[in-house]
Amino acid sequence: MKSILKIKIAHVIGVNGLLEQCRCEHEGMSLWQDVGNNWWSWDQIVETAENVTIEEVIKGMEVDGQVTNSSVNDILNLISQEDPFYRAAFN
Repeated sequence: MKSILKIKIAHVIGVNGLLEQCRCEHEGMSLWQDVGNNWWSWDQIVETAENVTIEEVIKGMEVDGQVTNSSVNDILNLISQEDPFYRAAFN
């Protein structure tokens, strides 16, 4: 998975408050629920992430108009993980 896509997926998960509710690796299925009780598939998350702009990602890292050190650390940690969302079985 490309690093920028990992970052965009993390952005989508974060801004929508998504929590994985169930996963069946054998079937390649993962269901996530957002704060509004809407259900998302992994494919929907990835599709949404592909449309996220870099500007949206940077805006999401800001606190009081400044990108925080903790946000930068989170992104660097995310990039360094080969499969931060544990999707290897789905690829």
